[in-house]
Amino acid sequence: MGVILFASLVSIGCGGSSGTPKNTLLAISSSNTKAASGASVTLTATLSALGSNPTGTVTFYDGATALGSPVTVTQATASMQISTLSVGAHTISATYSGDKHNGSSKSIALTQVITGSSTLTINATAGTLTHSVSLPVTIQ
Repeated sequence: MGVILFASLVSIGCGGSSGTPKNTLLAISSSNTKAASGASVTLTATLSALGSNPTGTVTFYDGATALGSPVTVTQATASMQISTLSVGAHTISATYSGDKHNGSSKSIALTQVITGSSTLTINATAGTLTHSVSLPVTIQ
């Protein structure tokens, strides 16, 4: 009878649950935070995990818009190259999906500036009158 009781206690104590995923910290960087229009920029997300080696994916965002498909995490990092950002300042962030051992997380944003020339159009409406003016703009 003692053996049966011991087996029951071991079964209760072991549970079978792998525990709660640990917190993670996600930091992002750019190979060049000020790049010319059309130039390729590499965005890199680096995970610091309190659990085991993180797996899963990272999605990069320009504001609320995803910059492509999620990127697989390899050795606690995920990178993507992009050359299609428009001229101007972009608020880039990333989110980590999390996995069995590591919780999801979101980075703080970085500002990516794309230099070059563009056209700024201003529309003004007063009553039934509408006027538009286009101005050339150069961001350096």
